[in-house]
Amino acid sequence: MGDRTHLWMAASAAVAILGVGTVAGANPVPLTNPDFTAHINSPGGGFNYEGPHYNVGDVIPNHSFEAGVTVDGVLADSHTGTTITDGSGNPASAGLSGYIGSPANNAGILFDTRDFLPGQGPTGPGAFMTITSAGPSAIYQVDQGQSYQPNTTYTFTVQVSDRSAFVPDVISFPTNVDCSLMDHFTEITGEVQTFSPPVDGGTSLLTLTYTTGAVAPTGNIGFVLRASGVPSTPLAATQIVFDNATLDASPVPEPATFAVTMLGVGGGLALRRRRRPS
Repeated sequence: MGDRTHLWMAASAAVAILGVGTVAGANPVPLTNPDFTAHINSPGGGFNYEGPHYNVGDVIPNHSFEAGVTVDGVLADSHTGTTITDGSGNPASAGLSGYIGSPANNAGILFDTRDFLPGQGPTGPGAFMTITSAGPSAIYQVDQGQSYQPNTTYTFTVQVSDRSAFVPDVISFPTNVDCSLMDHFTEITGEVQTFSPPVDGGTSLLTLTYTTGAVAPTGNIGFVLRASGVPSTPLAATQIVFDNATLDASPVPEPATFAVTMLGVGGGLALRRRRRPS
């Protein structure tokens, strides 16, 4: 066999021994409430809405929405805007665990399958934001208990939907959509975002990648979803819906380990040359 064959064999053996040159499988990073589900926590007890009865602890009912996400939010009918009242006649409320809305009144949870075209958009609870000309709206998840690791690539994804609530459609899609990973309460820089806006009433995927160095951020992992910009010819409202967030972590090879591998390959080739007959 020639030197090239032995070089390839030596390199392959070194890679197999040291684990360099292969990318480890992605490991899911747990997120709090990644599918944006809200549960009823009305202090006045359960209530009836469109026939069925809902108790404290139930998922918010279909054809409704929760607005005002800070800790709790008021429940209302998604089409009429009428407030849903609890057993004591007070506004029914729900809690969205793990998230903070900013501004609080512009962020919430939508659960209305009649608001979306068949086969398009989310079919269950999703985080919605209303965007005004005053500035961006955002929904944050911070300090959810997981730490960043050094020399690791993080890939964050979230489904982004255009709300096509009525026929004819009267909901505009914002002009700018972006997200960022959080280092506790601080947004991380140096990320790469990939996103194409969804078609009318449709859903697309926003992807964000970020690779740590030898020293990782010290704060806990979180993320922020943000939208801004009202179209120049807005419809009755400008809104966006997010659903099914994921975060994966993949270790990357360290340069020092790669150097050791190349040293082993070089030594193997030199040994092969010494053994060749004169």
